[in-house]
Parts: sequence; C-alpha cells; structure tokens
Amino acid sequence: MQVAGTGYYIDADDLSEILDEYGIIRKLLIRYVQTYSMQTTYTALANTVFTTEERLGLIKSTRGLIVIRRRAGLEDFAGSAYGAPEAEHWRLIGQLGKFKPVYGC
Repeated sequence: MQVAGTGYYIDADDLSEILDEYGIIRKLLIRYVQTYSMQTTYTALANTVFTTEERLGLIKSTRGLIVIRRRAGLEDFAGSAYGAPEAEHWRLIGQLGKFKPVYGC
C-alpha cells in the first residue's frame, strides 16, 4: 500500500488454488485486468495529448470533492479518449449490475 489505511491480502498459493477451483473468479479477474489495462492506456494517452491545465479546465476539485463543471464540454474535449474504456468495462464486467450506463449523453 502506498498510503495509510487498511487492506487485504491473500497468499499466492491460496489464490492459485481458489482460481483453479472457481473458474468464474478466474474469469472475472481476467476481465478486470483487461479493463484496468485499457483504462491505464487511455489515461496515458490523455496525459500525453493534453496538458494538465487543459485536462483540468472543465473540472473543479477540492479535497474529497470533484465537480464536473460542463460534462458535455469535457466529453467533447476528451474526444476518442472518453467512452471506450467505460464501454469495455460494461462489456466485460458491467453486465453483472442491474442497468447499463449511457456514455456521451
């Protein structure tokens, strides 16, 4: 952990045994890794293409609170960097929930 707090851990051998016994958990973790990897890639893309000032221009933040000032403007600004990771998450994991979110509204 990089900050103070609490967390959980599992021994690698125990995790391996669980993944062998419960295929659904293995499948879900593989899907999570895929969506996390895609989100990281798109974040790196946005960090490369846009300056910090550009990325934060439509957002107001204070400790513990983030306010989107103009969501439509933020989505337009992000262009193709917005929506794909969210859609991939929905495709692989989000179906476990009760409703499908709408991106780009």
